[in-house]
Amino acid sequence: MNSDSKIPLARPVIGSLVERHLGLLVNDMADLTDGMYNAAYRLSLSDGSQVVLKVAPPDDAPRLRYEHGLMRSEVSFYGHARGRAPVPAVLASDFSRQVADRDIVILSFLDGGPLNRVSDSLTPAGRVAVRSQLGEAAAQLHAVKGSSFGYERPTDGLALSGSSWGEAFQRMWDAAVWDIDHYRVRTDIPTADLRAVIRGHLGLLNEVDEPALVHFDLWDGNVFACADGHTARLSGIIDGERMFWGDPLADFVSTSLFRNPADDSDFNAGYARAGGTRWDFNEQQRTRLALYTAYLCMLMLAEAVPRGYSGPTVDADQRFVADRLHESLRLLR
Repeated sequence: MNSDSKIPLARPVIGSLVERHLGLLVNDMADLTDGMYNAAYRLSLSDGSQVVLKVAPPDDAPRLRYEHGLMRSEVSFYGHARGRAPVPAVLASDFSRQVADRDIVILSFLDGGPLNRVSDSLTPAGRVAVRSQLGEAAAQLHAVKGSSFGYERPTDGLALSGSSWGEAFQRMWDAAVWDIDHYRVRTDIPTADLRAVIRGHLGLLNEVDEPALVHFDLWDGNVFACADGHTARLSGIIDGERMFWGDPLADFVSTSLFRNPADDSDFNAGYARAGGTRWDFNEQQRTRLALYTAYLCMLMLAEAVPRGYSGPTVDADQRFVADRLHESLRLLR
């Protein structure tokens, strides 16, 4: 799947950024093409090290309502996660626009590769170990508590946060519906009906009384693993820019978009072992999961327009996501 939203930086600008922040020269660079939003490069530096440079889209690039200032959220996520989960070290960040015309961050290079690429090369025991360690890491992340709910940054003047989880998630939901409408995404569901879904569940959402750190993008492409003898280890979690403060159960949506979270026994065992809530996936929890799944599906459907997704799998992917949206909304009626 290709994206038209990733605008590259000129090599001299990249060199200037690295020299300014790290005091080193760039010997070689390669595009990292897996990401869908930021441009990213693997840089080989004059001291023999490798780092990753991530570059946000220009400010005037079209984006979803929650996507303003995402790189600042990524830096914040790594700061909160450091010491609790394996994440890249933030070597430098620059939001000043003095060298580049957009936000940048320089990260340490992780061992291994994304699980969606390396899983087949791992032993069965290795795959079990990584899922279990990911569950442990998620529980450690959810132990971090915030001071308010929702996204921690104002997005284009729009505060997608609140003093309760119901208030914050309603604003997040309404912003996603706005994107669906603005980008004319066909869902076969009237906008008014999409907006109305959330209203009947605010009391349930408000039972979440502590804002936990939620990654909300823990699919296999953002989970790094590497072989370790006959087993394997979790070597990193990346792309934390979609973080928010809210219901930890929401992270079970991104870890299990293609599976039933109750069936992810290795993840759940690791989660419980690290002190996470022992979810029994009762009716109320399934309702919350359906809300978060519908929200994620709306974001995934809408983002395809401003990012200009193209390629042979796009239509099939969008149909799958649309089907998951409809399935989730049926559970919420």
